[in-house]
Order: sequence, then structure tokens, then C-alpha cells
Amino acid sequence: MDKFSGYVFVETEIRAEALYEAFLAPEYKDFFLVKYGEKRGSAIIIDNKLVNPAISHYRSMGTRHFIVEPNSDVYCEICKKKGCFDTMVSPKNIFEEILKENNYSNRIVEMYKNMSFEEFIKRAESGEITECKALRKVARYIAILMINHNNLLPLDTFLLSGRVFKSSLFLSYLKMYLQEFQLGEVHEKLIVLDKHVFREELVASFLPINYIFYNYHFQDNLDE
Repeated sequence: MDKFSGYVFVETEIRAEALYEAFLAPEYKDFFLVKYGEKRGSAIIIDNKLVNPAISHYRSMGTRHFIVEPNSDVYCEICKKKGCFDTMVSPKNIFEEILKENNYSNRIVEMYKNMSFEEFIKRAESGEITECKALRKVARYIAILMINHNNLLPLDTFLLSGRVFKSSLFLSYLKMYLQEFQLGEVHEKLIVLDKHVFREELVASFLPINYIFYNYHFQDNLDE
């Protein structure tokens, strides 16, 4: 702030995206945004405002580190818990599990050495058994995360951001697990966000605009 002689606003990309979506679609007052891909995370909007956890440690951990697989033996390097969401759905962990299941055969190691997550999804969509099984696990963990938050907060909409949600195969897995974990009709509203490069670039510009014109009271801070 001293360097620029003005105000500096810092926020995570995914929380900024949630704020932008709340601005674009104010009718969605309460929603949970889930982003999954090479970048992963989530954010919560209640009454069109970003939910800021009260505890600083929780803020640094976020919903990415909720435990979704208590039977896992894999500990997260960040939160130091085993079976957290971020670890269980990370492409790195998924690929490592596949290599382990195949006894690190040279063929599998070579195949996955330079494989992108986009290529991984395409292999699942083409019917490759190993990749389909892995995506089913990811869908299961995302469903657990969604249902748990829906129990705690007045959410009615889930915004899904990322290439994997464009896959009808993956969405069928996700809906299957949402149905499996709760009796009765699945009432969650799932909305898959379109991916537009220009729109994503606007997120960064929107952040200071939102704080300056909608959320931030400069005079109050100056008086302090």
C-alpha cells in the first residue's frame, strides 16, 4: 500500500471468483462454489456476501482440508491431517495411487509421466476403467463436501467450476453419490459454470471494484 500510495486488495482466486459470480447473479444469495482441476478449492456466499471464517487458522486451511476419507493413510503436508479433501482429490495423489495399484510398471509410469489432467479426463470419457474408477472417487469426495456444508449452512445452490464438471460422465457420478448419501430427492441445485478466458480475466479487475464501491468504507478506516 505504501509503494502504490493507495489501497491493495488481496484475495484467493477462488474466493474472488465466488464474489464475481455473486455480482453477476445476485439471485443466488446463498451458494457454495467448488472449483476442481489443477487448481482446487471452494468458497461460500451467504446473503450475497463472502463468508469469512472467524478463526484465522481455519481461514488459512479452508474447506479444502475437510476430512473426506478417514480410512486414508495419506497425511496432508499442509494441514497435517489424513484423508483431507485437498489430498484425496489432487491429481498428484490420484496418479500416485494408480501407479501403486499397478506396481509401478514401466508402461504405466511412462504413460502418466507427462499426462495432463485434461488427458486423464478424456481417457475416462473414452471408457478407460482405471481413469473411470479414479473419477468416481473424486465425485464421491466432492459429494461428501457438498452435503456436509449443506447441513451446516443455508445453501441452496452449488456452482461447479472446472473442466471436469463439463463431463456428463463425471456429473452422473456426482449425482449418484449425492443420491446415495441422502434419502429422498436430491434437492441441491447444481450449476456448471461456463469457462471463458475473458470472463476469468475480469475476476481480478472485479475484486478492487467490489471492495471500493460496495464493501469498503475508506473514510471509516482513515478516521481510525
